[in-house]
Amino acid sequence: MANKKVTFIIDAKTGKAQAGMAKVDKSVKSMSSSMKSLGKTMGLVFGIGASISFLKSSIDKFIEQEKAIRKLDTALGKSTTTLQNYASELQKITATGDEVILGMMAQIGMFVKDEDAIKRLTVATLDMAVAQGMDMNAAAQLVAKSLGSSTNALSRYGVEVTGSVGSTERLETALKNMNDKFSGQAAAAADTFGGKIKTISDTFGDMQEVLIEEGGLIEAFDQFTERLDASAPIFLALTGTL
Repeated sequence: MANKKVTFIIDAKTGKAQAGMAKVDKSVKSMSSSMKSLGKTMGLVFGIGASISFLKSSIDKFIEQEKAIRKLDTALGKSTTTLQNYASELQKITATGDEVILGMMAQIGMFVKDEDAIKRLTVATLDMAVAQGMDMNAAAQLVAKSLGSSTNALSRYGVEVTGSVGSTERLETALKNMNDKFSGQAAAAADTFGGKIKTISDTFGDMQEVLIEEGGLIEAFDQFTERLDASAPIFLALTGTL
């Protein structure tokens, strides 16, 4: 009888323990399922957030590129794919974004209209800016000022400029003396680890610009704007505003 009692107690306790473990196991599974569900939800949220962030970044880069091209076109009084393509080529070997280079060309183009001269001056300006640790746009402004006025703003950097304003002599002396001092600096800076990382980043930026330009977003936005313009008078009439 005693043996049966002991067995009953052990069995009863074992049953309770098993039931308790089953509850724990059920709770763990429930928690695991909840965590998986939460993980999927968070993944979706972060995925959407990353997509929106990427789209915004792409739009911003496209707008920046478009503004740089418009500035250059306005400075020259015409559109030029030649200089746009040259800016893209310089980006690959100087670790300077083509939108920045286009901005430099626009500064120089206010006083120099010959495209070949603009190319040569842009390279020389990039070299000087890198060598002196200058802002690219500020360097282009100094070059433009030195060519477009009687003031040699490059003298503080040891660059002599002679000849009358707008003359070939003034252009050539500026180019020669800038190249004598700074030639190759931009390409040398690009041939570093940091320069290569910057070049990759600029290339990725170009891909984002293409995505916006050829992905149908601009066309869709134009259509939306047209429809909005067409429906605005109707809306204003219905609301009594018009």
